[in-house]
Amino acid sequence: MADIEDYAIPFLIFLASILLVQIILAKIRRNDGLPPSPRALPIIGHMHLLSRMPHQAFHKLSARYGPLVYFFIGSKPCLLASTPEVAEEILKINEANFLNRPKVANLDYLTYGSADFATIYYGPHWKFMKKLCMTKILGSRTLTQFLPTRCEARERFLKLVLKRAEAKEAVDVGGELMRLANDVMSRMLLRTRCSDTENEADDNIFGAGTDTSSIAVEWGLAELINHPITMEKVRQEIDSVVGRSRLVQESDIANLPYLQAVVKETLRLHPTGPLIVRESLEDCTIAGYRIPAKTRLFVNIWSIGRDPNHWENPLEFRPERFTSEEWSASSNMVDSPISLPPPGNK
Repeated sequence: MADIEDYAIPFLIFLASILLVQIILAKIRRNDGLPPSPRALPIIGHMHLLSRMPHQAFHKLSARYGPLVYFFIGSKPCLLASTPEVAEEILKINEANFLNRPKVANLDYLTYGSADFATIYYGPHWKFMKKLCMTKILGSRTLTQFLPTRCEARERFLKLVLKRAEAKEAVDVGGELMRLANDVMSRMLLRTRCSDTENEADDNIFGAGTDTSSIAVEWGLAELINHPITMEKVRQEIDSVVGRSRLVQESDIANLPYLQAVVKETLRLHPTGPLIVRESLEDCTIAGYRIPAKTRLFVNIWSIGRDPNHWENPLEFRPERFTSEEWSASSNMVDSPISLPPPGNK
């Protein structure tokens, strides 16, 4: 018991000292031109305010402290941007200062020293990889070449769902969509299928490319199921443009504006990447506040898509907002609050 008391008193003094230092530093920061910040805890900073859904936790922070919030994850200084105006100032006006993604230990290990296209620092090598990707993988010639591959995979998916429906069997839509996306990507990149069995879809070598695509489609289907009137409008548009004698093809999309609006509304409410993460190269000024170098940036796309200052009834699934004359005249998908371009088109 005496040994515990011998250690407890110095430990409490240590914690009290850290807390006192953080309080002093917080007061200094408030007078140093930094954005608003919640009260931090010793050692962990503001990690206690986060959750398993960080974009939703960030949304609560911005609702209380404003569109620009300064906080700490441990000892790492971070900046949260949650409105289109602030995001535009960061990603467009100060683009050169926020070109790089921060290095994270686990990703740095998995990508062989951040050598992956999504994690590499902006520079000549990144430019070369982007050129290679856009010309050899995502170029119009390549996409046209693999059109039959995408059609075949899509038809296989639809036949499977129809077969299960006729047999009155349950369908794991999310898993089948993952298999579909994985099949298309593997055949385009590796010229072979990597998910011939149902269990292989969970063990594929691709990450964001298949996962985000399948989840986006799954969210769209869920919204249509929950909004039967909207689903009926989509069905009527497809019947009038495509007819009932064939499947919808990629070439039909340009003639299906309401279907496009459904996709946009789905991505507004359920963005595939709810957070854009970057890191400042040097000191800069954002919205009148001083932002130190090496500050980790989080742009909350999820919050921007639900901003009541830019969207009427933002929590309502209403694709008609993207078909109005006002939207067509004043907005487009590049400059709209739901699709801010990442720095350097990165």
